Amino acid sequence: MGGNDDLVWHPGLSTRAVARFYLLCLQAKLCGRLGNTGRAAMLYERALRVFQRPSLAAVVCARGLLELGRVDRPIEILVEALEWDPSSESVLLALAQAYRMADQHEKVIETYEKLAVHHPISEAGHLIIGYSLFQVGRYAEAREVYRELLERDPLSTDALHGLAVSYDRLGCLQEAQDALDRLRRLQRRRWRIKRKGEKWGTPPKTDK
Repeated sequence: MGGNDDLVWHPGLSTRAVARFYLLCLQAKLCGRLGNTGRAAMLYERALRVFQRPSLAAVVCARGLLELGRVDRPIEILVEALEWDPSSESVLLALAQAYRMADQHEKVIETYEKLAVHHPISEAGHLIIGYSLFQVGRYAEAREVYRELLERDPLSTDALHGLAVSYDRLGCLQEAQDALDRLRRLQRRRWRIKRKGEKWGTPPKTDK
């Protein structure tokens, strides 16, 4: 299943319980790939009941259900898991993903705010925050998120695109055009470097 070794080593869990959990999840994944989403969902629910503390299995089962296109039940599972461990990074990240799939962008922002209290936010996380702020009409805040990202990574084309559309919604048309021009230069440079087989990583001197 990957990324869930904490289940194996967590005190109080028997080897049999761990094996049963992974077997049920594997069966669920196979059923999902075969198009039997109803049985797959049922197997994830059974896997969830293997452990007394749902936070240990919540992320695996919730993400499996998300792959099946379910959103409401994964949110329920993860919210319940946070009652056991309110600062769990893996649970909070999975919950933010579930809220995104449900188009509940205010909840995405709120979840990342909780995450930031205990854990550093990755660049991908900041991009998600910026996107969610944009989706709920908080364009000025989205712009600041993208600006901060570009200070850390001037080569982030995703952040440049977000900055351009945020400026556009704020009515700052010249700034939006400047960001788009910079984005196009970066994209052309990336294409040229790819053609030459060189390494992408050094910001262009003209983009200051």
